[in-house]
Amino acid sequence: MRSKRFRDSDYLEHITDRIVRIERATSGVDLAGFLGNEDLQAAIERYIEVIGEAAGKLSQQTRDLAPDVPWSQVIGARNVIVHGYADVEPDRIWGIVKSHLPSLRTAVSRLQQLISEKDGEKPQRQGHLAEKPDRGDGNS
Repeated sequence: MRSKRFRDSDYLEHITDRIVRIERATSGVDLAGFLGNEDLQAAIERYIEVIGEAAGKLSQQTRDLAPDVPWSQVIGARNVIVHGYADVEPDRIWGIVKSHLPSLRTAVSRLQQLISEKDGEKPQRQGHLAEKPDRGDGNS
């Protein structure tokens, strides 16, 4: 099976998508409800794994655009879940969900906007240089 080549914008979308899924799954749930629902815990852990994996694949250049994000901790959370699964404490996962994901979502949204603007400028400049506007006077 061939793997698709992803760009930073794709990885940021993967992160955003998983944060949205976490928000939807935990809406109206408190800590006691989370601790009492192993299926929900497993789903959230999986989403955090994907967030950490995608964060780890972002270029350093993109990560540097958001120095306020503790990228090593985002990636580290994934590593703890994957490699230290027996030591994962559900209340710590809940802490990540409630204390850290909202600011990560804001930062990722900002990065998506920056990348979108950067990518959007290139084609506009090329098009602008390649075509002169028709002024309607025959002297374009």
